[in-house]
Amino acid sequence: PPRVGRAALYGGRQESVMPKKFDVPFAAIDLKRAYPFSMASRPYGGVMREVSPTTPLDPSVAGLAEATVYTPSDLDHPFACLPKRVAPEMIQWQWGQTTGTWPWVELAAARDLGCQVDITRCWAPLTTLDLFTDWYHLLGRLEEHVPTGARLLKSIANSLWGVFALNGDDRGTVTWADDSGDHAEVVARARRKLPHARSAHVAAETTARVRVRLLREALYGGIGEPVHIDTDGYLI
Repeated sequence: PPRVGRAALYGGRQESVMPKKFDVPFAAIDLKRAYPFSMASRPYGGVMREVSPTTPLDPSVAGLAEATVYTPSDLDHPFACLPKRVAPEMIQWQWGQTTGTWPWVELAAARDLGCQVDITRCWAPLTTLDLFTDWYHLLGRLEEHVPTGARLLKSIANSLWGVFALNGDDRGTVTWADDSGDHAEVVARARRKLPHARSAHVAAETTARVRVRLLREALYGGIGEPVHIDTDGYLI
């Protein structure tokens, strides 16, 4: 059901932690092509079906699950593992017990890092689709042959995943009054139900893959002391 895919859709991780020391060098690290790479890394679920809650959480499969998760306060690092929706446009990484819907890849990562994961409902792909491999290779060729358009290509590549989460509730036409894009004029348009409403699970899976990579490589990867995290980059 569309509500399941939308319930599992969270944005990128943005978080700051007070550094232990200020008088030390800081370094900025970026996960290059984080979203396009995650999109091309493996197939997505096409038709989804409900399966037994005892189905193993295979992180390489684009499944979804409703679960109750307990995140203990004594994990190896001071970073909770799962996003929780605390307001319509606000998420937070919480300790203790929380309930929600997440992609398998994110629940499996939380389990592997020491969280207790109890599944209540579960959905697995009946069919899988390789949606983005050809597109990813095309991006690489375009970057080689059109170096002057690198910024535009990056913008297009990083925005594609979000299209799968559109539902038509908040439509409008945007016109920019300046070349830098600082001043925009937005004209609202009437709501219209879009077919994208049934593909939110694709967007949910994409953002989860990036968050899990950030969690494993940056926050629990042992590379310096992360003090600021923003979507696909971080400061150590």
